[in-house]
Amino acid sequence: MQDGLDWAWTLRVVWSRHDRVKAPPLVVGGDPVRLGRRVDGASDLEIPDDKRMSRHHATIAQSASGGLMLSDAGSHNGCQVNGTTAMSAALQDGDVVRMGSTILVVRRAPRADPPPAIDGLRGDGVAMAMLRARMHRLARTDTVVLILGEPGTGKGAAAKALHELSMRRGPFVETNLLYQGSATARVGQSAIASDGWIKSADGGTVHIESVGDVPMGAQARLGALVDSHRPGPSRKGVRFVCSAVHDLDGLAAAGKFTVDLARKLSERVIVMPALRERCEDVPRLILRKLHSDQSISAELVEALMLFPWTRNAADVERVVAVLREGSRSEPLQLRALEGRWPPTAPPPPLLVDPPCGPAELQERVRRAGGVAQLAKSLRRTTREVHRWFQRAGLEPVMGPEHSPLDGV
Repeated sequence: MQDGLDWAWTLRVVWSRHDRVKAPPLVVGGDPVRLGRRVDGASDLEIPDDKRMSRHHATIAQSASGGLMLSDAGSHNGCQVNGTTAMSAALQDGDVVRMGSTILVVRRAPRADPPPAIDGLRGDGVAMAMLRARMHRLARTDTVVLILGEPGTGKGAAAKALHELSMRRGPFVETNLLYQGSATARVGQSAIASDGWIKSADGGTVHIESVGDVPMGAQARLGALVDSHRPGPSRKGVRFVCSAVHDLDGLAAAGKFTVDLARKLSERVIVMPALRERCEDVPRLILRKLHSDQSISAELVEALMLFPWTRNAADVERVVAVLREGSRSEPLQLRALEGRWPPTAPPPPLLVDPPCGPAELQERVRRAGGVAQLAKSLRRTTREVHRWFQRAGLEPVMGPEHSPLDGV
């Protein structure tokens, strides 16, 4: 099974001098790309307004292995790759490169038109474009969708967007079965015992938050409610969208979730990218949260893009609060965060690309017996394996006893 996507290396200018750049990414093909203030080749990238760049600052070209290599061309101010000065460097997906006051990000991206925008899910990077493309495909169906993501990645916004993109005209209802007045498991079981909260969304969509926390004693009842209220030939029914931090297959493998309900709620999976996986979107996000026209220095933008953001939205709010209290200089400088930078340890690196092609990846999941089992054998997270399939536009098979799902 082929993913049908033509992937290429790209360079996106995220920031130059003190302002965000809205230019489309540059595809790096067979010809080397020269970068600087005065370069004029057809494949070159000229930044004429950055006085801290040399006329020919650096060259980026494809290596013999198919990756990218950066070579400093004897520039005055040097090149920084992920915050470290480098005369030459092999570039990887997601690397942040600073030349003078210009910030670029390296990405492997599909050669395809960007999908239409979705309210509440902003971002110019590859991760958000792939997310939006998948959501547009799934919005046209009534299948149950599981949205996976770390806290603060926008799972609720994605659930609402799926409803708004769909043709369903009923209401959008959000519920957390554990927290309807109390944080006890008994409340979750009591809420599931009645189906009034589902009937109120007839013809629309129900978003069940934190579904991985539903107590084992209530899961059979929840599965029965999903079966009895799904859209059918003679009823509009309810479209179910669930969200969770942890993959349900992984919870089932650990004995914390029933296998039947995990499969029922995971017909299709959407993985919300963590903020550190879409660093090119960080400057725009910070500016929007600041509610200010104040410009930001390239050094501060570079630091923000390299920050691990392990708490996602919570870290953004904390950093924005510090910046508001910090320097009033123009542009806003990195020193505004000195001594107040959140001391968060970086997360383990993510393996962005799968270890094999799409067809073999499907076969490995089938032989392993599911996503959770394959993730364990590869010492990766289940969310990461789902991300491989999402990047390829595929659906994982569920195990030896299941046939492959069609590629919605």
